[in-house]
Amino acid sequence: MRLKVRDFELKQIADSGQCFRWHELDAMTFDIVAHNRVLRVAQTLDTINLNCTEEEFGEIWEEYFDLKADYRTYKDAIEQSKDDYLMAAVRTGSGIRILKQDPWEMLITFITSQQMQIPRIKQLIERLCRTYGNRIADTEYYTFPDSETLYRNYRLKEELESMGFGYRAKYIADTVRMVANHEIDLSMPYLLCGDCAVTYLKKLTGVGDKVANCIALFGYHKIDTFPVDTWIKKIIDTEYNGHFDRDRYKGFEGIVQQYMFYHQRTVERKW
Repeated sequence: MRLKVRDFELKQIADSGQCFRWHELDAMTFDIVAHNRVLRVAQTLDTINLNCTEEEFGEIWEEYFDLKADYRTYKDAIEQSKDDYLMAAVRTGSGIRILKQDPWEMLITFITSQQMQIPRIKQLIERLCRTYGNRIADTEYYTFPDSETLYRNYRLKEELESMGFGYRAKYIADTVRMVANHEIDLSMPYLLCGDCAVTYLKKLTGVGDKVANCIALFGYHKIDTFPVDTWIKKIIDTEYNGHFDRDRYKGFEGIVQQYMFYHQRTVERKW
């Protein structure tokens, strides 16, 4: 199916640090593995072509891409703030949207992401899926393994270590156990505000403030959260003298964070 879109660019979303199972076929064509399915999507200017039915699009992908949200309102609010850095960031990443991804997948992905570059994260997550997931029919891709599947493997920590997860293997194994034993309810953050969701997620082993904010933003679509990694810290230190006033963008701080992250990496050509 073909669809007209605005404030949407596949390449920018792919490079915004929120998704790790987008497979780039060419500059504007991707195979996207999500929700146990594979979607091939290509973009030409303001039109995207998706290899799915209208029914599947309405049930899964419209929500996944956050296409019902009007990102122009966020851009207008930033414009009204007269913040030169942010206005430049919006121009650089004008097609970014916050995807609505699976919380369990984001939980394991961002535990894995600690002290690691994006290409390496993608490599390890792909390895995890190929080892413990199921092949998706008629494709070369695999599902993301659920907690029950991982919990049944009594040597999970050792196997993850051998796969290259390092110290994160223990964090993942502990998280798998807590989720499988219902020590933590992954549906709970949906019911909480952003900051409360972050606090709840920090109950998990190895989940600190930055990782919890990433899970809340990218797994639960809590756009009032604001992950601070080394890129964002650098921006705050150099552009805002060590203090960034999130309250000016209350309610959509996570979208602001994505514009900042993408812009700075683009300026420094760090991809």
